[in-house]
Parts: sequence; C-alpha cells; structure tokens
Amino acid sequence: MLAILWAKIWKYVVAIGALAAAVLAIFLEGRSKGKESNQAKVDEATQKIQEAEQVQQVVEVRHEVDTTVQNLPQAPTQAVATADPHTAAGQLHDDWSR
Repeated sequence: MLAILWAKIWKYVVAIGALAAAVLAIFLEGRSKGKESNQAKVDEATQKIQEAEQVQQVVEVRHEVDTTVQNLPQAPTQAVATADPHTAAGQLHDDWSR
C-alpha cells in the first residue's frame, strides 16, 4: 500500500517538475528574444545620447568663442594703405608690399 501511494506521489512530483521545467524554458526563451529585439532600441538610444552630448559640446564651445570675441577690445577701423606701421593693419600692409 505504501508503495502504491509513493508511486502516485512520485507521478505528481515528476509532472510538477516537468511543468516547472517547461515554464522555465519558455520564460528563458522569451527573455532571450526580448533582449535581442530591444538591443536595437538600446543601441539607437545610446547613439542619440552621444549625438546630443556632441551637439551640447559644440554649442558650449560656440558660446565660449562668441563670449571671447565680444570681450575683445574694439579698435578703430583703418585703411591698410594709410595705417600706422605699428598696428595690425600696418603690418598687413608691410606683408603685402613684400
């Protein structure tokens, strides 16, 4: 009698184990496919982040350059032909005349 009871219990244990293994296999397969399908989205998002960081760096550099240019001293305009030789325009005239 004990052997018959043990055989019935063993059938249920094996059936539950097989069912658990099947559910686990389906879960792992779905997770693997989900990772593969989402990898393209992850790559695209990473690329967008890198592009945004590059654009931000370019904007920051442009702002720094604009600020530096605005802070440069303003000199009166001069004609190159009549410029004082000690000014930038005068040196340019000397370079052209050589």
